[in-house]
Parts: sequence; C-alpha cells; structure tokens
Amino acid sequence: MPLSGQGCNQIFVGALTVTGALGVAIGYVLSGYTHLETFKLLNIIGLFYDLLGIVVLSEIVSNRTVVKVFFVKWVSGSLIWAQTVIPLGALMGIGLG
Repeated sequence: MPLSGQGCNQIFVGALTVTGALGVAIGYVLSGYTHLETFKLLNIIGLFYDLLGIVVLSEIVSNRTVVKVFFVKWVSGSLIWAQTVIPLGALMGIGLG
C-alpha cells in the first residue's frame, strides 16, 4: 500500500528533523578540531558519495521494478534533502561549538 497525504508528510518532517539534528551533531563535533584540514574532510565525503553511487547504479541496473521504484522515489529524494539539510545543520552546530 503506497503512502499518501498525511503519512508522507509525517515521514518527510521526521526525516528532515533527523538529518538536521545529524548535521548539528556533526558540526558540533567537528568544531572541536582546531587543526581540521578541510580538503581531507571533503575527500572522505567524496569517497562516500562514490560508494553510494556504485550501490545506487548497481540496484538501478537490476531487473526488479520494486527496487527501481524504491531508489527513484525514496533514496534519491532523501539524498537531495540530506545534501541540503546536513550542511546547514553543521553550520548551526559549528555556531554552538
């Protein structure tokens, strides 16, 4: 049974809250490192996205329609919002730290 209306809105708000809190926590922890080299952190994030891209592409190539629909509707939307909300939360966490 696909989710619609109120159920989707509640999941969206919950996911947005969790990713925002995750960003604040990451920013707070990273603000404690005085000798943090930004290029190394960005390199690690880039490697994570490479690995995630491989997983997503390997699942999209599969023949199962359910898996394709899951990745197109849920994973892609979640990643787009996470890429926006986590850095904004990290900036807020840095302000707290």
